[in-house]
Amino acid sequence: MRKLIIILSTLIFTTIASAGELPFGSGSVTGNYYAMMNDIISEDWCAPESGDDVLVNTASGGSIDNIDGMMNKRFYGGIVQVDVLKYYAKTTPNKVNQNSIGIISGLHTESFHLIFPNNWKPEGEEEKSGGWFSSKSDEEETVALKLETLIGQTVGSWGGSLVSLKALSSFYNLNLNIVEIPEGQRASPTIPFLLVGGQPYAAVENILKTNRYTLVSINYLELAEKAPFYVKSNLTYNIGGKLVVIPSVGVQALLVAKKFRKESKNQLSIDLATCLDESIYDLADDFDTNPNWESAAEMYESNDSINWTYFKLND
Repeated sequence: MRKLIIILSTLIFTTIASAGELPFGSGSVTGNYYAMMNDIISEDWCAPESGDDVLVNTASGGSIDNIDGMMNKRFYGGIVQVDVLKYYAKTTPNKVNQNSIGIISGLHTESFHLIFPNNWKPEGEEEKSGGWFSSKSDEEETVALKLETLIGQTVGSWGGSLVSLKALSSFYNLNLNIVEIPEGQRASPTIPFLLVGGQPYAAVENILKTNRYTLVSINYLELAEKAPFYVKSNLTYNIGGKLVVIPSVGVQALLVAKKFRKESKNQLSIDLATCLDESIYDLADDFDTNPNWESAAEMYESNDSINWTYFKLND
């Protein structure tokens, strides 16, 4: 493998212009994506052994910004949620497809947090027999959502979770009216909303402390047939002074990069793919790396590959 000079930067480059500089879009400088990219390109882990390329960990707006950045040549690669990748492939297949973007490695699971105001009722419907939610489980004390309840309803989100909500609506034919909740209303939304991310999610914790919202469980089996890239996930939160486990679904974060017709141009991605394949368990065990590497190792152990093109490994 080739030696890389490591540069950590919060600058957003307008193009991949400087020779040897290869920006990878991650996320906010305080977030998991940025920290995990730091781990990946550190000399302790996946900095190859020779050459003069420069990997640049570039702060970004997350999955959406990272895909857009690869398409307009700001980024060489980046971290992207699989549902966002699939949604872009469905809606803009001429730009995002398996010939233009390849997977270097699967990373950790990002969990779905679907939250309802306690007084919420579906728009334009009388309450149906049996209600809109299943009864609480005596063991887990959770409320399960019937996904058909959401058909045609107004549901909100913000940030990168908006695209996850659009993907959920599209792949499950929910025909949601999706709105972005303004920043000033995010502490007390009046409609159901979805947040996708690692847990504990600070915004979710703050909402639950008000006792005016319900974090509902999502049945993985309802989604698995139509969108098999969703995975099982359990949320654990302190609700009413008690730790409660809430079944939900999640999506895997992926390290991806531009694909080139000339195979030699893909060598950097092949080197990174090979390194992560060899190092993922050690990354999970290292006390100095991001805690989400444990989830990444669990996903690797399950051997559930995404239906997408992966960069091959070195022999």
